[in-house]
Amino acid sequence: ASVDWQVSDTANVFTNAYTGKHGRGVDLQGLWRYRHGTLIASHNRTWQERRRPWEHGTAPWVPHDDLPDTRSGWLQTSALSLNHRLGDSSNVAARVSHHRGVSNGVGVDLSLSRRQRLFGSDATWRAALFDRPANSSSGMRRNRGVDFPLNVALGDDGRRYSGSLGSRTASDGGRSLYASAGAQLTFEEG
Repeated sequence: ASVDWQVSDTANVFTNAYTGKHGRGVDLQGLWRYRHGTLIASHNRTWQERRRPWEHGTAPWVPHDDLPDTRSGWLQTSALSLNHRLGDSSNVAARVSHHRGVSNGVGVDLSLSRRQRLFGSDATWRAALFDRPANSSSGMRRNRGVDFPLNVALGDDGRRYSGSLGSRTASDGGRSLYASAGAQLTFEEG
């Protein structure tokens, strides 16, 4: 069951309650738009079932004893997010969240994104920092890291290249460095 209520020209309230085979929960979100961005307050409460991570697609060569179980129980997350435009081509975003239940603590996400010309082509890049509460995917240690995605339109219209570099906390609690690259080509006939 869900409700989307436009309170005014600048404010919306969203609610969603659900139950099913894989859990139940509720989401509440209030959004306020101002001249240069949006402010979002949210709260959600979800039920997580106990499971062993290696039973759900983890690579078989990872030692099972090194992977923590996910505890059953409620997870409540309250957050305040700000997205603010800095002129026509830049945007800054910040999110502070408080987690209680199967994961506890305060999380912080900060990012700066910008559209500009790069190598004579349109490009979008983003630099992000995050520090989030511990969970099973981070070896029950705080998940800290950086992310730097870049998306560039090179050559003809309909052709884009993208890449991403970053660091985060791995499932064994150590550092996980990652990189990705992609290409997209759009054809006129499909």
